[in-house]
Amino acid sequence: MRYYTAAFLFSSLALAQDKWQTRLTKPAIHPNLDFVEQGLQVNLPEISFTATKWNNNLIPKECKDRVGNANDFDIYDIRYYDCGDPWVLCHNRNSAASVDTIARQFSKVPIGMRQWVRVLIDVPSTGTSAYNSGGTIYISGANGRMISVLLHETAHSTMQGGFPNDNFNDLFSGYDKDVGVPDSYAQTNMIENLAQVTVVTIFDLNVPGGIAKVDPDSWKMQNQINAMKKYGKMGGSTTSLHIPGQDKPCVRHFQLGDIVSK
Repeated sequence: MRYYTAAFLFSSLALAQDKWQTRLTKPAIHPNLDFVEQGLQVNLPEISFTATKWNNNLIPKECKDRVGNANDFDIYDIRYYDCGDPWVLCHNRNSAASVDTIARQFSKVPIGMRQWVRVLIDVPSTGTSAYNSGGTIYISGANGRMISVLLHETAHSTMQGGFPNDNFNDLFSGYDKDVGVPDSYAQTNMIENLAQVTVVTIFDLNVPGGIAKVDPDSWKMQNQINAMKKYGKMGGSTTSLHIPGQDKPCVRHFQLGDIVSK
């Protein structure tokens, strides 16, 4: 079971927070979405990359402000072939997962979504969890099977401007029409439901047979899936940011911010 939390900026959303943060009352279709992990692992391609370690005793302030002892962290530029700008990984050297493992998992996030992530931070933990704050994804207990976690957290980043700015009215309408939400965590509020519906939508678009092949109850959330597919078209585009190789090129990147001494 993976647990997610999210704390992110609402700067691109003009809705009252209570509409987003109220607990949802429709039933969960599943206890969790662990059953989609294997299909996503197999069908989302790894993007080739290089990892270059910083050797100057510096660290992004964004990382230093979120960790205990900055000296426990090695800083890497992760440069994927599908974007000119690198992502920064603040890697706790005591973590069980290697830089290579984390970079490979993150590479599977389609670039149209991945480009909205500012920086990655990983720390050791016995379980796997993550949260997103302002485009920074903080991962506890990173491992080689966490693509559903990364897709969920990246969806929070994408909310900040990756979708057309229509306040997600179709998602709310889809929820009203549907029988339920993807899983128990999606019931937390519409913020988390959007992220979980994004995970299901990416599965539906990239795994042969789609979500219906592995989930006969997927019809219970079909209107929400359809809404996310619409948003993935980036305001009328014929391609989707949810499908690797179809999404927009890497056209923007969160600013990393200040670089400071460890």
